[in-house]
Amino acid sequence: MKEYFEQFKNELQVAEEKLDILIEWHISKKHNGATEIAGDCRSAISGLWIEFYKLSEAYKKAEASHEKVLQENLDNLLGELKKYD
Repeated sequence: MKEYFEQFKNELQVAEEKLDILIEWHISKKHNGATEIAGDCRSAISGLWIEFYKLSEAYKKAEASHEKVLQENLDNLLGELKKYD
C-alpha cells in the first residue's frame, strides 16, 4: 500500500506540473476559455491533494494501530508460552 501511495503522489505531482505548463501556455496565447477550464482542473487537483493527504494519514494511523495490536498479541502469546516453559 505504501508503494501505491507513493506512486499516486508522484503521478498527481506530474499531472499538476503539466497542467501548470498548459495554463501558462493558454495565458500566453490569450485563450481565456481554455485558461479558465485548465484553472478549474488545477483546483480539482488541489482538492485531490487534500483528499490524498487525509487518506494517507488515515492509513498511517490504521497501520500503526494494527502493529500495536499485533505486538500486544505476540507479547501475550510469549507470556503464555513462558508459563509452560
